[in-house]
Amino acid sequence: MADKVESVADSADATDVDKTASERKWPIFVFGFAKMRRGISYRSSRLVPTHLALHMGFGHHIENVVQTTGRGSFNGKTLLHDNGHSHVTVLMTNGDWDMVQAHQMYIAEVHKRVKLGTPVLEAMAGAEEALPDYANYLQHTPRRTGLRPKHMPSSFDSMHDPAFKATNKLTEGLNERAKVYAAEENVECFRVLKICHELWHKKKDEFMAEDIVEAFNDDYRDRHDVIPLTKTRCLKQLRDFITKDKLVSEKPSEKKGSKRFSLDKGIYERTCTFIKRVRELRSTEAKRKINSAATEPSTKRHKGISLERVNDDGRGSETPAKDAKNEKREGVVTKVKIEE
Repeated sequence: MADKVESVADSADATDVDKTASERKWPIFVFGFAKMRRGISYRSSRLVPTHLALHMGFGHHIENVVQTTGRGSFNGKTLLHDNGHSHVTVLMTNGDWDMVQAHQMYIAEVHKRVKLGTPVLEAMAGAEEALPDYANYLQHTPRRTGLRPKHMPSSFDSMHDPAFKATNKLTEGLNERAKVYAAEENVECFRVLKICHELWHKKKDEFMAEDIVEAFNDDYRDRHDVIPLTKTRCLKQLRDFITKDKLVSEKPSEKKGSKRFSLDKGIYERTCTFIKRVRELRSTEAKRKINSAATEPSTKRHKGISLERVNDDGRGSETPAKDAKNEKREGVVTKVKIEE
């Protein structure tokens, strides 16, 4: 294929691909999208896929990603092994990978319940008994369910809302993301997430970016070290919550520019666990800094410095430290902010 690049559709039949491979002894790369996703097979009697690189935008619904990933799996493992490969290697995002794996577990669980006599729709919804958490593919992705117009509220998401058992366990990906949120430079991101959590907890209703901005600036108005939140920065944080971490969901809206958000579909429990984990990480880091500062040698005495404890809502209280002279010892009194 060095002299000419052909699509599979341009080939006379599958044997052309076999002939090219046997003559050139080079790997064949297949590039495509819509036809590659369904309709055209890029397997032959001697060649099967060994590697798959997949990156689909968030405009593509869950089933599109599952189906496209499935093009790398097939009833041809014997041929795959004969060609020197034990498995197909897939390159894709962590979220899509976790979602595809859990989706297959969801299908297997539904199939098992149907075989035991549960009606199909009830089995899919987990109506009689909530489906196991390991089959909760929705927790790994912000993608929509099924193909439909973007701004239509009556969608598959509202019709297909399976019940999954709640869990306090975070995925490996979210555990890593918690470390990012716990970093001092990302404190605003963490505060915005807590505001979203509080708004949903109080009202159990959808909220808008304007609600978050108002609540944020009201909570932190007395903090001179906190920059007032703008709607632009707020929407940027929300995009990460939705697309990267599935900690907030965006509700379909008929009007452009009136985006509404929520923590429904089991997201609330996961967000609670995530926030708790970030607090633990921040608290551990703060204690480490305190211990590190306490062991630092110093010949300089500090008088009247206070230790400030700041809670995760940003409202803290100052406790006067003991006068260094009264202590009759040399040491360092450090001002440390702890966001639990």
